[in-house]
Formats: sequence, C-alpha cells, structure tokens
Amino acid sequence: MSTKPLRHGEARCYRQGCRRDECRAAYRTERKIADYRAARGIKNPDCADVATHLRQLLASGRTRLDIAAEAHVSERAIRLYLAGLRQPRPSSARALLAVQPLGQPPRVPTIGTARRIQAMAYQGWAIKYTAPAAGCSWSYFFEILRGDYTSMPRGIAETVEQLARKLNGTRGPSGQSRAAARRNGWAPLAAWDDIDDPNEQPDLGADDDLGRNELAAYRRQEIAHLASFGIAEDDIAERLEMAPHYVHDLIRDMRKAA
Repeated sequence: MSTKPLRHGEARCYRQGCRRDECRAAYRTERKIADYRAARGIKNPDCADVATHLRQLLASGRTRLDIAAEAHVSERAIRLYLAGLRQPRPSSARALLAVQPLGQPPRVPTIGTARRIQAMAYQGWAIKYTAPAAGCSWSYFFEILRGDYTSMPRGIAETVEQLARKLNGTRGPSGQSRAAARRNGWAPLAAWDDIDDPNEQPDLGADDDLGRNELAAYRRQEIAHLASFGIAEDDIAERLEMAPHYVHDLIRDMRKAA
C-alpha cells in the first residue's frame, strides 16, 4: 500500500471507499485511460524497466527523495521498486519514467584532476600556489594525489582544468616542484591524449631527456642563487632535496667556470 496520505480528487481515494464526486470522476478517468491503452495494445511499463530507469536517475546524481518529489511517489516505494519487492502501478511507473536524469553528474572521478595537479607541478607550479588558485586547501590537493578520494565535485575539477590550461607552457617558480614531479614520474599536459581516461598512458617521447637537461639547468640556477646568500652547502642540499656531494661538486664547477 502506498505511504502517501489519501487526497480527495484521486482515483485511489475512490478505490479506498470514498464516493465523493471528484474521487469518482478521477477513478472514471483512470479507467478510461486504461481501456484506451488496452484497446490500442499499449502495454504498461515493466517493473524491470522502471528499476533500470531509477538506477540511471541515481547514477546521474539524483536522489531518491528528489525523484519521489518530482514523480509524486513515496521514497519508500522507490526503494521497494529498486529492490524488486513491489510492482509499481501503471500511473506510478509512467510518472517515474517521465523523470529525466541530470544533464551532468555533480561528481566526477579524481584521476584527471590528479594528473593536472601533477602536470602543473612538472612545470614548476607547486601545490602551495595551485591549490589556493583553485580555491582549495593544500591538504585537499595532497589527498587527491594520494588517492584518498575516487570522486570529487565537478565544479572543483573544472576549476583545476581551467587553471592547468592557463598555466600550460608557462614555467613556474619552484625548482623543488619540478624535481619532485620528475622523481615521481609525473607527466606534463602535452603527454596526455585523454588525461581523464584512467587507462591512458602518457607519451613522454623525448621529453624525458629534455626534462633532465632542464632540471640540471634549474638545479644549477637554484644552487647559485642560494649560494650567493652565503647559505651552507648542506642547507642548500636539504632545501633542494639533493645529495650534499652533488651540491658541492656543482658549486665547485660553477666557481671554476667563473
């Protein structure tokens, strides 16, 4: 039995014993529609079709309460239809089938956003810059990179995509970010044909060799900049996450060249 309260002017009110004129008229209209459909061979919707449609609605981002409100069917009845524990009446089935999925799901997979964060880091744009620019906290970006979430709000994903496009091809100020990106095997935007495809693999081509050359030049620049302030070699190595002997050798070579 439906959990909706009875209202006068509905056919089901007549079926429950009410004989008011408006309820009687609603019942007659329902019977005429049923006779019309039967005469023309129009079948009532199958319960399996209704359940399939309900799952499509839920997958698009609609909730059971949202669907129930639009179709004027109880939320409990929707749960029973989904579980196959109740057959919807033709009128309820038609009302549910008339509800349309949302145009775009409110949440999207995180993999494309994670790759875009990595691509921006590859160019030298650290999370301490890209996260606030996208209206997010640093921790949220790190959680995305760690794989703590499988989905995220569409609006945030689109903001990160726009930021990545804006910064694409522009060198960022962080040598540490570039170094970390290469150590982790991250790829630039240009390496992806479809960055949102979880099965896609980046095509680095010759970029890996170019990246090593660029990284070496960037390291020398960073080391020279820090050394010019009298910062100790061990401190420079710690800041740039490099081996102390490597920093020592580079500073020695730069001094010889000077």
